[in-house]
Parts: sequence; structure tokens; C-alpha cells
Amino acid sequence: MSATELAAGARTSYLAARHLVLILLVIVVWAFNFIVVRASVEEMPPILLTGLRFTLVAALLLPFARRPERMGPVIGVAISMGILHFICMFTAMGSGAPVAPLAIIAHLNVPISSALAAVFLGDRMGPWRMGGMALAIFGVAIMSFEPAVLTYASAMLLALAAALFWAMGNVQAKYYGITDVLGLNAYMALFSAPPLLILSLLIEPGSAASITEATWRGWLGVAYMGIMVTVFGYTVWFTLIQRYSVNVVTPWILLTPCVVALMGWWFLNEPLTWRIATGGLIALIGVGVVVIRRPQYADRAT
Repeated sequence: MSATELAAGARTSYLAARHLVLILLVIVVWAFNFIVVRASVEEMPPILLTGLRFTLVAALLLPFARRPERMGPVIGVAISMGILHFICMFTAMGSGAPVAPLAIIAHLNVPISSALAAVFLGDRMGPWRMGGMALAIFGVAIMSFEPAVLTYASAMLLALAAALFWAMGNVQAKYYGITDVLGLNAYMALFSAPPLLILSLLIEPGSAASITEATWRGWLGVAYMGIMVTVFGYTVWFTLIQRYSVNVVTPWILLTPCVVALMGWWFLNEPLTWRIATGGLIALIGVGVVVIRRPQYADRAT
């Protein structure tokens, strides 16, 4: 992509049709990952599943990635975004908790990133972003009164912790000026996979046996997470982020929890109650305000 194309894209306030199709496909891929993880943790424990995902990602990306100039910051991001985030998120998703509120809570990484950036990077919050954060918290508070959410309160707290760890990695990457997305994903996977696999063997009963006993569905889940979610999803996402303004691309990601809710209803027979729908909509509007008014940060992951 030439500098002229990038500059033209940055001035464009809407997505070209082919790019809109791509971003909608990425949203579907990322949303369906919640269903895939739910099915996969029935065959493999969550930490092992995360370790195998990163093993595959490292094998796919390392041959094409440049070695980071400084390994220390990348290891720090790997601990936050790779190890702690995914342990919390996959454990929450494997608990049987409804996927819609988990997806909405996971997107709180956006306002949390803004708050951490204000504290550690000196970013100015401003009234709009502070209002968006308050709105997001209010929406989650409404959801918290849903009986299904209360039943799985520990899973919701894990999802919130996952959002915090992702935000911490986000701010770390910004602080150290890490801009090579391919290299970051490749080496984050390299540094995350070994400790995750070792930790799984130590604390997850039957993890070694599950590797040999898993059916094709479990391994297909690992392949989906590594190839579709990470390699395909992030490649498309960051390509569009480079071509267009962040404020043009990023708000589309707010459709992901909506698609997750529909998939949870369709595939998992999860009810979509008024508390989850109303609270989720309010929370996403709040996140959207923060997205539009914030500096450029790399978002999400499931």
C-alpha cells in the first residue's frame, strides 16, 4: 500500500464496500470465537487451550516477523495481553456463563485503556470520554441485576479482569512505542505459549491426557482461534487501521457483542433478556463515545 493510498484512506470518512465486507467478516469471525471457545473447553482445559492457540500462532507468524529491538517490553505485553488476559477470558468463557454479557464486559478494555493512559501516559480524558466511561459502567451495572449474570458473578469478574489486563498491555505497547503488529503478535505468542503450557500441566488436572483424547472438534477449535481469529482477523483489522482513520474503523467493532448475543441465542439457546439488551446497549454506547474521542490504541481480542 502506497503512502498516497494511506493518506487518501486517512481522509475518508467511510469504508469502501470491499473493506466494509471484510470488517463485517472479521466481526463474525471474532463473535463466533465465543461459541468455538465454549465448545473447545469441553475437550481441553482453558489454560491448555490458550497455550496451544499461541503455539500455533507462533509457528505461523514467526517466519515472517522481524525480531523486536527490545525484548523486555514485548515480554511485558505478553504477560499482560497474552498470559493473564487469556487465562481470565478463556476461564470465564468455559464456565458456562452467558456469552453476551461476557462479550460486552470484555469491550470495557476501551474505557479502561483510556483511564490507564490518563494516569500513566498523561493523556487528557476530557468530559466526553469521562461521560462515556460513566455510561459504560452504568450499562454493566444494569446487566449485573440479571439473575444469569449474578449466578456467574465470578465469570463476569474474570471477564472484567481480562479487560483490565488487555488494557494494561495496550498502554504498555503505547508507552514503549511498539508499532510492529506482526512482530508483536508473533513474539507475544512465542513468549506466552511455554509458560501457559507448563502452567496447564501443573494446575489443570488431566491436561496432558486431553491432548491425546481431544476429538477433531477440539483441534479444529485451536486451528480456528489461531488461523481465523488471530492471523486473519488481526491482519485485516490492522490493515484497515493503517488505511483509514481509527475513528472510521474502530466503532464497527462494537457490533461484535451484538453478534455474540445473537449467536448465543441461536447456538447455545441463551435467552436475550431486557436487562442484558438494555444494559448492553447503554454500555456499548458509552464505549463508542470513548472510542470516537480517544487516542489511537490497538483493540480487542477474544
